[in-house]
Amino acid sequence: MTLAFETHCKSVSERLGDRLVSLEPYQRSTEILMAKHGLYDVCFQEVIAFCEQLGAIDLAKVLRQIRAVHTVLFQSVPPMISSITPLAEKKFQAEISDMKLKMAQSDLETNQLLEAAEMLEVESKNKDVEILRLRGLLRQQQQQQQQQQQQQPQPLSGRKKKITVSPPPETLPPQPASKSISISISKSHPPTPPQTPKPPKTPSTNGEAIRQLTLKQLTSFIADLYKSKIIYDKKCASNKLPRETTEQHLYTYLNQRYGLRKLIVANAAAVVKAVAKFKEEDNFVATFDRIMNNQIDEEFR
Repeated sequence: MTLAFETHCKSVSERLGDRLVSLEPYQRSTEILMAKHGLYDVCFQEVIAFCEQLGAIDLAKVLRQIRAVHTVLFQSVPPMISSITPLAEKKFQAEISDMKLKMAQSDLETNQLLEAAEMLEVESKNKDVEILRLRGLLRQQQQQQQQQQQQQPQPLSGRKKKITVSPPPETLPPQPASKSISISISKSHPPTPPQTPKPPKTPSTNGEAIRQLTLKQLTSFIADLYKSKIIYDKKCASNKLPRETTEQHLYTYLNQRYGLRKLIVANAAAVVKAVAKFKEEDNFVATFDRIMNNQIDEEFR
């Protein structure tokens, strides 16, 4: 019995080694499980035969029935594994395809964010240059205004002249020698009317006059600018980008509103001029001026 069992184990091992080389990992596990079942089945058969030799026929019948059920159960495993495997492979392939698609979308979004960040950086630099240029233009215009006001002529005051006229001697009637007549005429020239000073020239951008904004128009514009910046800050936060300063967003807002460089520069100059005019009169405008110059936090508004 021992020799037969060893011979059977050797044959099963050899057959199993040959088959495992060409099988998939999940098929290998199934094949090893069935080989183990075959070894235990040999032991089952020997136990049943031994019971019959001892005359325990009823016990042998029970064991034979158990062996049969046991064999049926194990033989149903390979078909079950084979039917499940294609579905698992399809599901696995679908998961891989979905993962690849998500990775491609993530790469695309990353590239778009990087391009947007580069564009924002370039626009920020251009806006800084434009801000410096407009500041210099505004200072130049203010200096020209001051020089023009200083060069205005002062009004002339009236002058009085006193003229003494003596008539020729031959036209005078004879008079006593002790008396002499002199006529003193005081003439007063009418005062020269004061000259009305010419109004200073309105500063201009590229030869065009800067538009004059009223206080109401300026405060309305500032309120709209604040609303636009709040929305733009939320977009920057969602895209994990640095937010703009109020001064930088002024040009972003004007660019979104007008689009043309000429209109952007003209309206920016009008706003800067109006802020300089009304900041001493209105607290709202004064606060905006300090925010624009980075003297106070934006949240102070």
